[in-house]
Amino acid sequence: MKTQTSDLRLTETNSADDSSGRTWGLEGNLFWHVTGGVFAAVITLLLCFSALRWSLGASAALAAVPLTLSLLYVFGLRQGKPPGYDRRYRYISKAEAQERIARGDKYVIRLAMPETGETRFHDGLRGDIVIDNSTIDDQVLLKSDGFPTYHLANVVDDHLMKVSHVIRAEEWIISTPKHIALYLAFGWEPPAFLHMPLLRNPDRSKISKRKNPVSLDYYRDAGFFPEALLNFLSLMGFAFGGDREKFTLAEMIEVFDWTKVSAGEPVFDLQKLTWLNGLYLHEMPPEMLLSRLRAWRLSDDYLLQLIPLLRERIERMDQFIPSASFFLTGDIDYSGVMASLIPKGRDQTQASQALAELTDYLEEQVRHGWTAEALEKACRDFCEKTGWKTKELFMPIRIAVTGRAASPPRFETMVAIGKDLTRRRLRLAAHALLTYSAPAAQPAVSPSAPAQAHAKPQAPAKAPP
Repeated sequence: MKTQTSDLRLTETNSADDSSGRTWGLEGNLFWHVTGGVFAAVITLLLCFSALRWSLGASAALAAVPLTLSLLYVFGLRQGKPPGYDRRYRYISKAEAQERIARGDKYVIRLAMPETGETRFHDGLRGDIVIDNSTIDDQVLLKSDGFPTYHLANVVDDHLMKVSHVIRAEEWIISTPKHIALYLAFGWEPPAFLHMPLLRNPDRSKISKRKNPVSLDYYRDAGFFPEALLNFLSLMGFAFGGDREKFTLAEMIEVFDWTKVSAGEPVFDLQKLTWLNGLYLHEMPPEMLLSRLRAWRLSDDYLLQLIPLLRERIERMDQFIPSASFFLTGDIDYSGVMASLIPKGRDQTQASQALAELTDYLEEQVRHGWTAEALEKACRDFCEKTGWKTKELFMPIRIAVTGRAASPPRFETMVAIGKDLTRRRLRLAAHALLTYSAPAAQPAVSPSAPAQAHAKPQAPAKAPP
């Protein structure tokens, strides 16, 4: 039997972006997710593309400034044309292009897509797909800094690594004609293409971090087992057979066939994942479950992180677990603290919007280095930018993250809880505020109220006609 091998390739084509944090974060997630066996990460360096510049069958195009491209986008929409580059430099001569490059004009290399006809290709899940070439723009292949775009890097790497099947999300269907054109320009045989359906929220909208957590860190921190999550994701479009929903990866490999994969819209149901995770937990031997608990939140390393935060707040050891409960759980029930999430002088809509916007701001400003110092600075900067006072917003932050008005220092607590779980709780609190109905104020009871019990009853109001 022929041995099948799989490599992981991380392709980064943005030279200005420091992606080291994302890379090592991905590696950590994969080590958590892959249990047993050997995990090999293959990072392909993107080299020698400059030598390919004039052998691509592509045109050299002087770069348009961003304002020009923005205007072209607007004018294209108004004229009913596909938005994007209008090919204004496509037909200048090679001599003029070289002259302008020599004098220092910035330029990019674009793929000269056919302007007429259509591109036809077979999709392993969807059958034959036909796309009109007039709807495809001239894709940038080499940027003005000399680095390739993902489209070029992806095709070259796939060919050099002898990739036989490109299996990716359906969002890439529209880009497939560009990739096929590149394969043909190089004289290479295109691989087989299969475009998987996108995951959906229960309301059938495209899955997003605002409705469902999309980071593996959240599922690990919330106590899900990696094999349960893998099993659940396998159900997203794949049918094992019969009504069976719990199976191992090895069992899936044994019965896998592309005819069992659907191109429909699978729903990512967090409640179903929780149910499936429970099946794994209930069948797990006690010794293994103990090991998993220790590796999760009951490890020496994590408890040593909590003890300095809680030690001064307790007087007996039996108070430790109640004081630490919000560190040892996933989502929080805010029903008992909703009123405290709304600062005095603000309404629930304002509070909800502030927490939601703060979550996005933290994601943007504290991508790497999730430290108490970085979090405090980001939260103070957010308040300054949005007009909130820190004394207004810092208490709702504390309650959203811990479910309590009294807790250890908020920013150190956010560090211990973790980035993804913290952001998840901020979003949940913001959503809870939107649906919150404040209890009606109880009218004061008059001392003479009991006497009203003997008053003559009034006639009931007439029903409307």
